[in-house]
Amino acid sequence: TTKTMPEIDHYQNDISNAEGFMTIETAIFKLLSCVWADKEYQKLSAKKMYTGIEKTFDELTINHILKYLIEVATLYRLQEYQRLNDPKYKKKYKPNEKVVGILHQPEGSKGVPLNMLEACHKIIHAEKVNYDLRKLPKIDRQYIYPKFYIYGKKYNKKWKAVLDLIEFCEWAHRFEEDPFKF
Repeated sequence: TTKTMPEIDHYQNDISNAEGFMTIETAIFKLLSCVWADKEYQKLSAKKMYTGIEKTFDELTINHILKYLIEVATLYRLQEYQRLNDPKYKKKYKPNEKVVGILHQPEGSKGVPLNMLEACHKIIHAEKVNYDLRKLPKIDRQYIYPKFYIYGKKYNKKWKAVLDLIEFCEWAHRFEEDPFKF
């Protein structure tokens, strides 16, 4: 006999399941899926299993990573601003505990801890995002590693943020589950 996943047994067709409406959890899942799938895809691609779709796959991967990164940042920022109106939340709010990377502002300066909310601002206002690429051992291929370099300007001064994607997603997920669980 075949067993179905419990989520399928209890699926409800409500507005939150509609295409175009995404929860932070869904955006995190899609973002991390794109990043983690890249390594396996690059291994297969090196064996010349997928020669015709390489360029398309690479472009779609980069575009989707950027799309889901912005979605997580936007959804998190909206929820954070809404919760900051709650006196109970505001009393416990400690933004500097949620470190997800390093900020160089201005670019080239000594880095300071990048908290979650500021990371969201940087992602949303970024002019450019670069991905850390790692070489696959024994294969002439690179894959996307979950460390991103985000660039932009604030008051005509360039800045650079180094984002630990796993920490970023972890904080976004924790916040979704329980905003007081710091």
